[in-house]
Amino acid sequence: MRRILSRHQGRSDDTPGVAHGRLRVYHDQTEPLVTHYEDRALLRRVDGTRDVASVELEVHAELARGAPLPGGIGGGHPPECDSALG
Repeated sequence: MRRILSRHQGRSDDTPGVAHGRLRVYHDQTEPLVTHYEDRALLRRVDGTRDVASVELEVHAELARGAPLPGGIGGGHPPECDSALG
């Protein structure tokens, strides 16, 4: 919370109330995905607290390393996504 409110990016929505709302949405909707993808060995963790260049390098390294995806190399999706993908 402190980081969000002290980043001074000039965003009009960087207020305590909005930040709390964002965190609530994260915990309710995004955080459960960590377990979902971790259980399927599809999760890659990157330390996003470092400088932008270091984070970018690590993200690119993880993407280059790849992850085994259901459906074959370079594509596919978990079967439970079929209904969402149409």
